[in-house]
Amino acid sequence: MSIEFEIVAEQQLIRVTCGGSLSQQEFRDYLARRDADPRFSLAFRRLMDARGLAELPSPAAMRAFAEYLATGNPQRVRIAFVASADALYGMFRMAEIISEINGFEHRAFRTMSEAEAWLNIS
Repeated sequence: MSIEFEIVAEQQLIRVTCGGSLSQQEFRDYLARRDADPRFSLAFRRLMDARGLAELPSPAAMRAFAEYLATGNPQRVRIAFVASADALYGMFRMAEIISEINGFEHRAFRTMSEAEAWLNIS
């Protein structure tokens, strides 16, 4: 499993790419690496590409992810999730609905172009 990220400061954007499988520890390690990067800002929008995940995240990883959505976005920036697999897309849609209830703008998409358009990425 891998979670890679790219900070695109001039676009105020973080591009995250997930591959393989996803464990709670791997997700937490990603957050620690991201937060330690001096270019990182909580004000940056996030584009999370999960099309490379070969299997659904573990239940513990999903709990860590839900916790992140509830507390890891104090600036309430837009976060787009891209998933082509039906089950993962459905999980992101559930996260979208819960996030919306709590006043966040998190959206699930099937394609990168839809997500980039919603995030207003040129």
